Amino acid sequence: CIQIVKFTHDLRGDVIQTDKYPIDGSQVAPISTQHKYENLYAHLTHSFDENNNQTQFNYDRLGNNIDVIDAMG
Repeated sequence: CIQIVKFTHDLRGDVIQTDKYPIDGSQVAPISTQHKYENLYAHLTHSFDENNNQTQFNYDRLGNNIDVIDAMG
């Protein structure tokens, strides 16, 4: 299924929301994903899908991604 994707950015340029729309022109609500970042290094810390299921991203003290925990654990 082909979709139109719209990205919303914060002032720093990080993607804070992704909206996916069907290209067939149907009048359904977009499928949205929200993204949250920590302030110092702008690392993605949380992502929430259209059902508000959370994915968490963890980093070591050097900023390397060390863990991703999705809604299923």
